[in-house]
Amino acid sequence: QQAKSEPQRMSAFTGVVVDGLVVIVPSLVYVPQYFSMRRVKSSEGYSAGVSLILLVANTLRIQFWFGKYFDKVLLCQSVIMVFAQGLMLEMCLRQDKRKTVSFEPLLMGRFRGRDLVVWGCFFTTLSSFITFIFYQYLWFVEVW
Repeated sequence: QQAKSEPQRMSAFTGVVVDGLVVIVPSLVYVPQYFSMRRVKSSEGYSAGVSLILLVANTLRIQFWFGKYFDKVLLCQSVIMVFAQGLMLEMCLRQDKRKTVSFEPLLMGRFRGRDLVVWGCFFTTLSSFITFIFYQYLWFVEVW
């Protein structure tokens, strides 16, 4: 086997670095907000609806991967974003236990924290079950 030339090694290294940044950076932007909410013990100024939308979108993207494979870097990005948004949503609910979380702009009304978690678990379970049944049918994957 021939040894890789210097430009090939640099290209491979650059590819790994860029892939790592694509996976991590979208979630890193929420780190300052998380620590700010923790420091002031309030989630005022942060919409839990953002976390909910990103959780749903990334959950659906992960489920889409099972029916139609795409780059694993984007799959990893979705998994990390689900974890990050789960932490953000948990922080919102923990800091404002007595308040309801409003999703009125999303036409979903108001939820108590526990109701929101139950709704999220129900959505994830139902959509995962439906995806598991139909993932081999391309028409379902493309439409779902």
